Amino acid sequence: AFARRHGGRCVLKPTRRSGSLGVQILNDPGQMAAAWAETAAPEDTPDATDRGLPTDVLVEQVLDGREHSVELLVVDGEVIFGNVTDKRVQPGRRPVETGHTVPSLLPGDVQRALLDAATRLAGAAGFRTGVLHSEWMVADGVPALVECAARLPGDMITALISVAYECGFIEAYLRVLRGERPEPPVLPVRPTGGAAVEFLLAPQGTVTGIDGVRAARRVSGVLNVQLDVGVGDTVGEVTHSLARSGHVLAWGADATEATAAAAKAAEQVPIVTG
Repeated sequence: AFARRHGGRCVLKPTRRSGSLGVQILNDPGQMAAAWAETAAPEDTPDATDRGLPTDVLVEQVLDGREHSVELLVVDGEVIFGNVTDKRVQPGRRPVETGHTVPSLLPGDVQRALLDAATRLAGAAGFRTGVLHSEWMVADGVPALVECAARLPGDMITALISVAYECGFIEAYLRVLRGERPEPPVLPVRPTGGAAVEFLLAPQGTVTGIDGVRAARRVSGVLNVQLDVGVGDTVGEVTHSLARSGHVLAWGADATEATAAAAKAAEQVPIVTG
């Protein structure tokens, strides 16, 4: 009924999972029964995302727009650092994240709107001290909250912030937890460059060959190339973050240069399956 009220589309999302496990975008209400079971109790649940916790299913409206996240560092209710990250996701039914860029390439006014919205969220939740990581979509120029968590972000975002801002972001977070208030240069106000990560997505099948790792490492700006699969491994459908096949981390003079470097390096690493 909810999907039909919203043009036949909806998002199914589990309340206690991570890495996009169980998240599905449906375009046909007739798919609901089978899809609901996949979201409520996925057959392939990695230990890192299970943890034995009970979970419910949320049904949400589909928003058309780009995804972003906001990372706030908060001390006694005051935001002392804020960053906007651009996110890239897999098209289709399962929107698993495929890459991130820091800082965001959004216009300044849109970034400020996201930071303001995240700051209001922190205030409304009574969040006092630590990192608040929230995910948003900008639809028709207006930020809409997707989800949030009172923890460090995953998917290499802390590394991207550390590279782009030339700081130790996790060190600053630990200082906050010790009761300190990090100031520049420990925690800079603005980025001095850009950083990006691109995740490797292998086709389904058995891995028969991997080429181009050395070529990827020679791309200007590349900091790290990591493979999470090897020849002989079986690769399934990418239904969650742990099902990806590796990543490429890169930096640049700005966010555009870093994103291009990560994409170019990822292109050098074809993972062949049969």
